[in-house]
Amino acid sequence: MIDVTGPEWKLIQAALVGYDHATGFGVLRTHTPLNVEPMKLGQSSKITEGDPVVVAGYGGTDEAFGARVIIRQDFVGAWEYILENAIYTSPPYTEFGGAALIGPDGRLLGIGSLFAQLPIPGVGSLPCNVFIPIDLLPPILDDLVAAGRPKKPARPWLGISAEAAHRRVFVTRVTPEGPAEQAGIQTDDLILKVNGKAVEGLADLYRKVWAQGNAGVDVPLSILKGTEVRDITVRSDDRYKFFQQPPKKTIRGPVDTDGKFRSKSS
Repeated sequence: MIDVTGPEWKLIQAALVGYDHATGFGVLRTHTPLNVEPMKLGQSSKITEGDPVVVAGYGGTDEAFGARVIIRQDFVGAWEYILENAIYTSPPYTEFGGAALIGPDGRLLGIGSLFAQLPIPGVGSLPCNVFIPIDLLPPILDDLVAAGRPKKPARPWLGISAEAAHRRVFVTRVTPEGPAEQAGIQTDDLILKVNGKAVEGLADLYRKVWAQGNAGVDVPLSILKGTEVRDITVRSDDRYKFFQQPPKKTIRGPVDTDGKFRSKSS
């Protein structure tokens, strides 16, 4: 069970209704109505580099401050995740998880997901937040409410975490009893090819895997184990089979649907 902090700091129990691995959006249903006015959704496709925004967490105006969009670009996560055209903002907001990204018209443009360091050539790294564009929510919201997940076919999932260095991708973690572990892939293995095609970075790995078909498809990989190159076929799986319900926790943040549901990143 999940506790949602509503108006006047009142705790209201809620349940997880649905989750989308591709975006990171989830939907909660409170056991009783929150009796609040939902924030209207904006169009995240219209904001671009340099635009002013407001970042707000739970707590009213005291927990809101101005920021700017630094860049719109893909975010690539270690956990078989690509967020296309993500919104990067700075200065960073400490309580970024589930925070609202609000445009000048007061409409919701995104939901806070991550803290990141954005490399700036010749300067160094700029601390910032990554927001999930709100335009990704309406196409999947009805499915999340009705079925708990998008109805489109699931992508093939290997069950790994990975990092890239010098255009080489190495495995940092394997999900216990997941597809990769069952195929013999281990931490520190290097992934060289997918179906005979060389891998050039993390995003390239994911896209080549997803191009093989839907969840359940066999994914041929060339793996470097120590000094030995091995060809391994991974029978991919549906990530939702390994999805665990979150432990009980308190959620604070914006409501952006009809007062009964709340979308957030995870």
